[in-house]
Amino acid sequence: MKLRALGRDELLAMLKVAAEAEVSRFELRVGDIHLRLTRRGGPPPQPLIEVNAPTLGVFRSGAAPVRAGDRVEAGAVLARIDVLDASQTVVAGTGGTVAAVLVADGAFVQYGQTLFRLRAD
Repeated sequence: MKLRALGRDELLAMLKVAAEAEVSRFELRVGDIHLRLTRRGGPPPQPLIEVNAPTLGVFRSGAAPVRAGDRVEAGAVLARIDVLDASQTVVAGTGGTVAAVLVADGAFVQYGQTLFRLRAD
């Protein structure tokens, strides 16, 4: 059986499932690529909160872009999405630390697509 290339979204989905299941080891082989992740001792990680696109359009990070590691308050504007002549803000539903920014400035995003992951305080 010939394997096709593994896409970014598929890999992220598998890693998310592994993290949420609190597995201690995750291993994946696709062709000549071998990925192995091992969780060491300590408390399980806090679940991440996803901030999703409220509409489709072009992602705009703004003049002061939010980066991984930044602290944000509940209600903070993280970015905006432009569609035609309208703009809709992307707002943090809870305060916390930005764990990941998943979209580059200027990228087209779909409705419901995950844009940020936050680690709640």
